[in-house]
Amino acid sequence: MNNAYFSFPEQDLFVWDMMEEFVLGFNGSKWGNNGPRMVERTYNKYCANSNPEENVDECNGLGIADPPRFFPVPYSKRNQIALPWTSHCQLMKFLADESIGVHWFNKYYKTLGIPKNSVLGTLMQLHCPSVVEAFTPTGLGFVEDVGENTFPEEAKEWMGWEKDDGF
Repeated sequence: MNNAYFSFPEQDLFVWDMMEEFVLGFNGSKWGNNGPRMVERTYNKYCANSNPEENVDECNGLGIADPPRFFPVPYSKRNQIALPWTSHCQLMKFLADESIGVHWFNKYYKTLGIPKNSVLGTLMQLHCPSVVEAFTPTGLGFVEDVGENTFPEEAKEWMGWEKDDGF
């Protein structure tokens, strides 16, 4: 379990429990202790469940998304999102249809750069145009790529939020 994405109403009990757990269980020398592990400890107490994998849908009104919704590409296959999207249309479609977000292993790509015509580069340009515009392609780590960087007609089906939508 991790803390990639949260959405809670004001004064939520689970959020209060996480704040208490953060203070009581703080350990700055142990990686993940104050982030993902803190969320998992709070979840286990809140749900009285020692294994979060057993009840991944809901616990006391707390909805839990399946990991592939935010982490559709495992670390061991992280290089796939740097490949040209034109030869990986199935992966593009899967990411667009089945995920809410894509963890893109920033530390890994910080040194390599993100090819503009890669799966990741194309997803970022299609689904996050305001971010790409605000931070610039260079600022986001885009590098020039080899080959054509045009979107097929089918890509219109894959597009997420557009600038016109207010995002």
